[in-house]
Amino acid sequence: MTLYRLPGVTSTHDGMFDGFTAYVSARELDEIDAELTLIDVAGNPALLITVQGEESVANWCEDASVTTGLDMPYTDCSCGAVLLLAIDGVVYALSYGAGYRLIPDDLKDQRFGLRFLIRRLDPSQVQDLVRRRPDARGRTDSTVVPGGAPAWTLGIAENVEIIRRAGGRANGLEVTFSSRDNRPVIMQGSVGLRMPFGVAPDEVVSDIREVERVCREEEPHPALAFIDYIQPVADTATRAELDRDLDDLLGSDDADDRVIPVVPLLALDDFPEARSFTVKIGGARPPAYPTLEAEHLLRPARRQRPGDRVTKLRTGRVFMNSDGDGRDVLMSATADKWLEASVSLGVRRFFLMDGDWYEIGAQYVRASRDQISGLFKAVPSLDLPPWYLTKGHDEGDYNEYVPYVRDGYLCLDRDQGVRNPLEPRHNSLEVCDLLGPNNELIHVKRAKGSAPLSHLFSQGLVSAQSLISGPSDVREQFLKTVANRPNGRSLPYDFQPKKVVYAILLKDGQQLTPDTLFPFSQVTLAHAVRALHAYQVEVEVIGIPAA
Repeated sequence: MTLYRLPGVTSTHDGMFDGFTAYVSARELDEIDAELTLIDVAGNPALLITVQGEESVANWCEDASVTTGLDMPYTDCSCGAVLLLAIDGVVYALSYGAGYRLIPDDLKDQRFGLRFLIRRLDPSQVQDLVRRRPDARGRTDSTVVPGGAPAWTLGIAENVEIIRRAGGRANGLEVTFSSRDNRPVIMQGSVGLRMPFGVAPDEVVSDIREVERVCREEEPHPALAFIDYIQPVADTATRAELDRDLDDLLGSDDADDRVIPVVPLLALDDFPEARSFTVKIGGARPPAYPTLEAEHLLRPARRQRPGDRVTKLRTGRVFMNSDGDGRDVLMSATADKWLEASVSLGVRRFFLMDGDWYEIGAQYVRASRDQISGLFKAVPSLDLPPWYLTKGHDEGDYNEYVPYVRDGYLCLDRDQGVRNPLEPRHNSLEVCDLLGPNNELIHVKRAKGSAPLSHLFSQGLVSAQSLISGPSDVREQFLKTVANRPNGRSLPYDFQPKKVVYAILLKDGQQLTPDTLFPFSQVTLAHAVRALHAYQVEVEVIGIPAA
């Protein structure tokens, strides 16, 4: 089942009836022969809405009959139910069958499923990911990994991509499904939360309470916290200003280039079945279109009075149909959810998606800061010797010194004799300054500003990429260099780095933490880490002690 949270609905029988019928009128319910029943579930007020569709000839029968010359008397029948359930002062909706189409989108907490998911999804077992990126011309990217994969291998750009849906496994969840054997729960979160819920009245109520407790009391998993960074704009004045600018844009010639049709999240699952679209923005409902083009939305918007265009978009609807004539409606959503647009207020950039405004880049530094915080371990994995500042040693001196006082290290600083595949004019690529006891690629830097560190982080990324996916002679030359150094060792022919270590002496021995790292360096480090993680390369940052 899929669970939705309906925060604006009063948690009584009358409140649930009034809240629902404010969006789905009694006349519309009568037209689909819906039945409403007031009940209690484990002592909690509930409203059950059921729909039994009429049996009708399947819409594919006519074509199949013409092609085969045979009679095709096959029928379809759609049915579904929605259970509105009030628990501890909050109203939830559980959908059965096609019942999810009955729940008005405006009633739903738009981030409820994701809010739970980022707290309980195992980030090493992500199976489903849907994301949108501003300025991608309406593209929605969907990644499916049946066996699950670590989140960091999926190439997510945390600072700009908006995660719309994710799914995978959750362990240790105290719900009915896993209560006996603690088996993992497969779940999917977006606006709603889809997972196995208990069926008995006390079980489903208990499961919903556990979901609410997790959202209320637990912190997001550090590897998934970035999903919550990009939030809809909450400031009323800013939203009003953005709507005014969008209203002007809809009436201008620039709209053709800056307003793009998209598929909203709630339509993704049904979209492959769509055969036509009907757009109703003010006035009568027009004929169905075989595909949805920007002009189908912009033309009726331009006909509205200035100042009313956005309002008409938010009250108009786009219907997605399973037939070419627009008679069999799969689902519908307000017209603004079918548009993507970008608007600037001064230097700030905003993005309209699924009817909400998002600020692009507002959480960039925070996302970078949180992503790198786990790289600074309380107890470093490597015991690097102090850097004696009083002796005036430079980085080369320090790198040559380390193997004399620590076993298992090789100094590869300065001339390594490895061709740089990205810069053919250069004689060599410095793969690393030190090779660690477990073949870690260690890059050493004494830094007084962000520029040297940006170079260091880039160097660590390029060298690892070159060994993993560069020309074979890069790896061959590196293996020869390692074997020929004093106390050198043989590495396997298929050697690929598993870990990159950035060893940094900050300023004059200042303690290295995520907070003391220069702000711009935090961003460049986060970028390098994202890319290295995509190659399944672990990253650690170690502060070199000063003496």
